[in-house]
Amino acid sequence: MEINEEHLIAEERARLFIAKHNWKFAKTMPWVPHFYVVKDYLSEEDKQEFKWFISQLPKYGKMMAWGKKKPKPYWFIDEWKYWTMAEDSIEIENILNRAEHHV
Repeated sequence: MEINEEHLIAEERARLFIAKHNWKFAKTMPWVPHFYVVKDYLSEEDKQEFKWFISQLPKYGKMMAWGKKKPKPYWFIDEWKYWTMAEDSIEIENILNRAEHHV
């Protein structure tokens, strides 16, 4: 994927969102270590940034499958990859996940 100025600006905006929040460890899946943020627990302003972030996944993400599931976009930013579980609308998505990846 070519990284242009628009992509760099989006990554900087995403980094501000990432740094602002406490990412909770997913204790229910310790064999697949990852962290998450829940939209319902965010301020109204942060909910808008959450929606923006996940709306960028199809644009900047790399399509990847996990197990036998349908491929979905994973956005790689620094040492992390970000994804959601939703198949459709960003309006219904409530969780943004992240896991480390090896650069």
